[in-house]
Amino acid sequence: IAAAGTKYRLLEIGNNMRVRWQKRPYGDQGICISRALYQRVGGFEDVPFMEDVLLAGKLRQLSIAPCLLNDRIKVSPRRWQRSGVIRQTLKNWSLLRQLKRGRTPNELIEQYARDDEQRRGGSE
Repeated sequence: IAAAGTKYRLLEIGNNMRVRWQKRPYGDQGICISRALYQRVGGFEDVPFMEDVLLAGKLRQLSIAPCLLNDRIKVSPRRWQRSGVIRQTLKNWSLLRQLKRGRTPNELIEQYARDDEQRRGGSE
């Protein structure tokens, strides 16, 4: 996460633990797979967001375990800075839980966008 601070390093550690233990990498971990595997799982679904979560689920269903590389990528801290690390993390967990319970990304994007607009004070 391209921001200074212990809270961001702890968030990175938590994300890495999720990948190692739950086998669930998301887009901010920089998912890299072969074209053949990408095509085998049907690629990204045509949804407005959470396509990375759905792809990770497909890979997990095939028992394809991700590996963590030592390389790093920079991820924008924008949402965590705007909402706060704890609030944004809880919001992300809530969205994941709702997706697991059957809500679609199309339904969830409305909530996600509405929450963002409220945080920005109705602008943008």
